[in-house]
Amino acid sequence: MLLDRIKSESIAARKAAVGKPDTSPETLKSKATVLLLSEIQKLSKEAGDRPLTDLDVVGVVKKSLKSVEDAVAKGVPAERVEVERGVLASYLPEQLSEEKIRAELTEIAAGGDLTLKDMGRVKAILNEKYPGQVDAATVSKLLRG
Repeated sequence: MLLDRIKSESIAARKAAVGKPDTSPETLKSKATVLLLSEIQKLSKEAGDRPLTDLDVVGVVKKSLKSVEDAVAKGVPAERVEVERGVLASYLPEQLSEEKIRAELTEIAAGGDLTLKDMGRVKAILNEKYPGQVDAATVSKLLRG
């Protein structure tokens, strides 16, 4: 399970960061994994008794990655952003290529034309078939033609 992997890598990163400067890659990786686990813990509390799925965890990772991307505009040092981006991206499933999404859209269309009005239905089908692997921006771009 993805959450177990994040927990074990966080422990390893914290051990590797002991005695290292605050700006070392080991320390930055440790901070990134601890922050990610904190965000996952928040979601876990909100979910109540329901155990988190890998898809839930991927959602948190994507949200955290977006925050890291936004940090660039806020003047966060590039080295820190790159380390955090790398750590978070390592927990995401491989995204479908544009070609694969195009092929899936052709299959979904089954002879009919797809438009932006079909976006919700198309995303639902793709997300069910490929959980966490579909970039909505790519789907939108392809539907626009």
